[in-house]
Amino acid sequence: MNEQWLQIQFQSFPHKSKSGLARALGLEPPAVSKILNGDRQIKAREYAIMREYFELPLDHNGVADHNYRLENFGNALDLQNKSARDGKDDWFVPASILQDKVKAPQKIKIFTIKDDLMAPSFNRGDSVLVDLSDRIPENPGSFAVSDGFGVVIRGCSILRKGSALQIKLEAPNPAFPSTVLSPDDFKILGRVVARLHWL
Repeated sequence: MNEQWLQIQFQSFPHKSKSGLARALGLEPPAVSKILNGDRQIKAREYAIMREYFELPLDHNGVADHNYRLENFGNALDLQNKSARDGKDDWFVPASILQDKVKAPQKIKIFTIKDDLMAPSFNRGDSVLVDLSDRIPENPGSFAVSDGFGVVIRGCSILRKGSALQIKLEAPNPAFPSTVLSPDDFKILGRVVARLHWL
């Protein structure tokens, strides 16, 4: 537990503030700055309050949970309308697994592949983990994208023509010809970071 963890939380939740966290902790804002600078350690009681402030999981005793709840989404609306979700398809993943692999474990969601256009990398019915904190394909990769009606997985990479930025979408299956779109034409929800593969 160190200043890097707290820095990551502020990066992941830009609407949260040092002054707001200080109020939740019952401290003055300079105390939070000292933690961020590495000049002050986070106490166990403060850690639990911090997790609650950043809406990270706690167990029923109010102690920091060692699992992350990964929500399963089928479309872009599922990400906004949590009241419509029943949670029956959510996963619980040990924190140690995610914290070693991704910067913002609380931003990981589950998505089930709906088509075969990305085969053999991803097949219909495969479950993948999508990092909602990584939505800019500076490094090309597979991303969950939405046109406002549905969510699919496609290969994405950035193309620059002068000052204009465009995104190339492609899939291994020839039934999906590669296309170049403006970022205004669709929405990148997040990068695929893992796939569940049954043997």
